[in-house]
Amino acid sequence: MTNQDIFELIDRFEASSLTEMKLSTEHFKIALSRGSSNTGGCPAGLAMAVAQGQCAGMQAAVAQGQCAGGQAAVAQGQYAGVQTAAVQEQYAGERAVAAQEQYFITAPMVGACYAAPEPGQPPFVTPGARVSAGQTVCLMEAMKMISEIPAPCDCVIEEVLKADGEFAAFGEALYRYRPC
Repeated sequence: MTNQDIFELIDRFEASSLTEMKLSTEHFKIALSRGSSNTGGCPAGLAMAVAQGQCAGMQAAVAQGQCAGGQAAVAQGQYAGVQTAAVQEQYAGERAVAAQEQYFITAPMVGACYAAPEPGQPPFVTPGARVSAGQTVCLMEAMKMISEIPAPCDCVIEEVLKADGEFAAFGEALYRYRPC
């Protein structure tokens, strides 16, 4: 979310009849409310409890909901140029994810995961193995039906997350890989 997205969310909240709204993602949380006990003197139009106490980058008055001093304009909706702690936290999180993006091959069904074509044979892939798009990385058995699980792209298998014969739920990670 960008600053503009947050400001648009605030505008829409103010235009609505809602009295409280909470939004959380993996990287930030924001709670908007009006007319509740946590306004702490803010104008009735808006009281922000950004990231529910994770307001390290903001002035203490705003973090406590007092809206004092130069931050009153933010509470009144005149928020040009203000970057909240929630947005800063999101950007930091996005940079961290981009720096160490992780990709997983997940189970397309519920069933037993088999690393090798038959018992006693070597596994299809091992950590460090380079595989091509579509190459079989394991087999899954569901209701006596065996399905091949292919590599989604040319990649290097970094970690095997399921042991041979181990049960896997739908969407559960089987392998961690790095695209080539």
